[in-house]
Amino acid sequence: TAGASLHPPREVVTYVEEQPLPQDTVVIRERVAVGTPLPDDVVVERVPDNEAFAYAFVNDQRVIVDPQTHTVVQVIQ
Repeated sequence: TAGASLHPPREVVTYVEEQPLPQDTVVIRERVAVGTPLPDDVVVERVPDNEAFAYAFVNDQRVIVDPQTHTVVQVIQ
């Protein structure tokens, strides 16, 4: 898949790390892993200065995703 080869730049990772965790993060049954798409009902937020990436909070983890495919490109531990 095209999304799996995307590597978010450092400033995208830093931006997502700095976002406060919401009160209620989405919980999904699927394992959150790089290369797997998030379910369609997970809302992703665009990264303001980089339209190629979006992020979501899933299972109490910050994940960076390809906004076109919802495929996880990085899980921030």
